[in-house]
Amino acid sequence: MAKAPSRGRRRRDPDRGYDVTRARPLGPLVRMILGAAAYVAVTLFVFNSQTTLQAAKETSAAKLLGVQIAFIATALISPFVVAIASVATALIGFRFRLALDLLVAGLVTSGVVYLLNLWSWEADFGPPLLVALAIVAYPYFQRRGRRLISTYTVIILLCWLAILGPPVLVAVGQVSIGYFCGNLVALVMGVRQLTINERGLRDALDRIGVKVRSVEALDVPATRTRPYLALTPDGSEVFVKVHGAVERDLDWVTKMRRRLLIRGAEDDPVFTTSRLRVAHEGFVTDLARMSGVRTPEVAGATVVVTGEAVFMHDYVHGETLDNLADTDVTDELMSDMWRQTAALHAAGLAHRELRIDNFLVDGAGRAWLLDMGTAEFGVPTQKQAFDVAELLTSTAIRVGPARAVAACEPFVARDIRHEALRVLVPRGLTGTTRRHLKEKGDLIDTLREVLAASVDADPNERTRLSRVEIRTLVQVIGLGLVMYLLLPQLTNFWNTVGQWERASALYLTAAFVFSLGTYPMNALQLMGSVPGHLPFGWTCLVPIAAEFANRVTPGGVGGMAVTGAYLRKAGHSPTESALGVTLTFLFAFLVNIPTLLIMVFLARDADAAANIAPPDVSPTAFVLLALFAVVAAAVTLSIRRVRVAILERIREAGTALRQIATRPRGAVMLLGGSVGQMTAYVLCFLACLYAFGSHLSVFTATAIYLGGSALGQLVPTPGAVGGVEALLIAGLTRVGVDSGTAVAAVLTFRLFTYWLPTVPSIPVYRMLERAGRI
Repeated sequence: MAKAPSRGRRRRDPDRGYDVTRARPLGPLVRMILGAAAYVAVTLFVFNSQTTLQAAKETSAAKLLGVQIAFIATALISPFVVAIASVATALIGFRFRLALDLLVAGLVTSGVVYLLNLWSWEADFGPPLLVALAIVAYPYFQRRGRRLISTYTVIILLCWLAILGPPVLVAVGQVSIGYFCGNLVALVMGVRQLTINERGLRDALDRIGVKVRSVEALDVPATRTRPYLALTPDGSEVFVKVHGAVERDLDWVTKMRRRLLIRGAEDDPVFTTSRLRVAHEGFVTDLARMSGVRTPEVAGATVVVTGEAVFMHDYVHGETLDNLADTDVTDELMSDMWRQTAALHAAGLAHRELRIDNFLVDGAGRAWLLDMGTAEFGVPTQKQAFDVAELLTSTAIRVGPARAVAACEPFVARDIRHEALRVLVPRGLTGTTRRHLKEKGDLIDTLREVLAASVDADPNERTRLSRVEIRTLVQVIGLGLVMYLLLPQLTNFWNTVGQWERASALYLTAAFVFSLGTYPMNALQLMGSVPGHLPFGWTCLVPIAAEFANRVTPGGVGGMAVTGAYLRKAGHSPTESALGVTLTFLFAFLVNIPTLLIMVFLARDADAAANIAPPDVSPTAFVLLALFAVVAAAVTLSIRRVRVAILERIREAGTALRQIATRPRGAVMLLGGSVGQMTAYVLCFLACLYAFGSHLSVFTATAIYLGGSALGQLVPTPGAVGGVEALLIAGLTRVGVDSGTAVAAVLTFRLFTYWLPTVPSIPVYRMLERAGRI
């Protein structure tokens, strides 16, 4: 059999029975997010109470003599001393990778703390540095060394807390910075892990009385385990599964995600250790086997020197059902599969991942149920219905809905099938089944209709499984950010209304007219982005209809959906519609960025008094900023889903550019619309400035508008509310515009270009909908 591919870089150590690997598991990413979330939450609380770390330090001046002595003692073993000493010790001991990890952790933590202090979020260097070093060094040591690291870290943190006396929230915030940085380094550099090898497995099995002649890694589908085949002296075979930290983290994240998003998942067991998971799997497997389920007999379990847990059962020769040819998936085989499922449920068990790839077909054509690690006992009827829904969908993908339901009917009671119909929605299925389901179009709707007919029920009957919809959660968070950023602006807005008495009515009228001019330019862009003809009048209404959708979704996602729907209704394919939307954004980027660079260069000569140069940055700050950017990019690209999405967007942009190269007329319309829309926005912004008495040059105003709008889009709020206003006001005040004038001009500009268009948006959307245009 083929060898299983290794997880990360592997350094073999056969004498000790384990290999040293470096992997990027899911755990550090989750812990990094938790650390960042903890720091943000603490910062909000601290800022609201107006309690800073510096204020806490000032109150520590009148400490007792004993505390001062403790401070001197602690200073001798300060985090900086520990950082230097740990790197030096690692180098002396020829632990070069440990030294590199510690050095990177120190640099990253120092850079993050430096950036936070630049933004006036006061943070100490010591505690975050100590926590980050402890997290990075932890995997390099065994149990005794880990206890020493943990004890030392806790003692130093307690001394720091006692000496400086910061509030508990501030202390938690400092620790969360180090927690974030340590896991960030672990994610980017990889986590050192000890994984048992074939020799180690032989020794471990021998210690529990399972004599084996050889152990060989298997290349078989295994989501949460590393599989091996062990051969005993008498010629029998044993299947061995190894559970480690990677598998435990993946299981933990999956279970917690289900608990947060799906109703009724509160009692899903979350195994904190691999030992508990193996013990559970052995118990449930024996219970299922005693109840008549055809599943392999448990051969043993143990925990090895690396801390991983090993589970063994008899090896069954055969192929998993998903690897069989379609002609081999017979009605008799499916009946046997459902017979095993019925026996499982009769014993009060639920498999929880009952897919066809967890059924193995032996040489006699019998179905064996495998992988009971996720199974539960004493479950309610609804969880057994989840099993039925999962297996029905997994089977229907292979043989079609009609055969799948026909095979299920004789073995599953009507009430269970009825409940399975209620929970038969994508949210209730496992990720593997959902991925296969996407390739089958509307198969789940057809399956629901066939299943509903078998129980005389309404096909639309559903149980609400989602505890909270992701879309709703994003909208609530977005709305909260909007209100957080908007409330201060509303206070300034009413002050702005009072300044309108001295504003120029001519310039305000011109600003309003220029804001209206953005819509025909947007229509011209859209008409040039796709082949064929689009009616100019209806196309002008599309960006107006999209305004309301953009108010509730960040990044203009809602507007893109409305535009795509309009293009599809106009007769364009989904691919053409997606490429058309991509082209409009791509050409706007290709126009705005070069224009911004040119305007920044010209503005220096146009306004001698305007200081539009970037602020002075020290070499140290520049190096730290560059390091932070490199680390952020590395983290982003290390996440496979994000990396694939970025590459997909690049490919889409390349395809769109190749497509427009074959249509010169469309390219001219796209370019003209992009330039026209940018010009209309700039003229509107300039008219608002002139209306309140500011007379910046066109070059300076254009540079400020383009720069503020581009950076403001990074704010994850609908329409970048708060971010755009803050950056535009900051840019104007930097070039010498009075703060009152800057606030009045910016808020008036946003009123004309952002808030007022929302009023006609819904009526225009409904008009397009009634006309069949979207």
